[in-house]
Amino acid sequence: MSSTAAGFEFNRVEAGLFQVMVGAYNDVINAVAARSGEGATAMAEVATTLRGAADIYEAEDRAGEHRIRNVY
Repeated sequence: MSSTAAGFEFNRVEAGLFQVMVGAYNDVINAVAARSGEGATAMAEVATTLRGAADIYEAEDRAGEHRIRNVY
């Protein structure tokens, strides 16, 4: 998303009659791109943590399987 948002920037020539707003508009675009990049990094960290937790649960289930086998 951050690279897509960054693609929405434009210059004063492209803005034509709305040149006055280009600076503020591009500031918003840059902020959205930066926050999106931070969000992508944070989501990757969450995914890594969740994968690690799932691996631990799986390992513990395998290790304790012999205790619950044929209990019922």
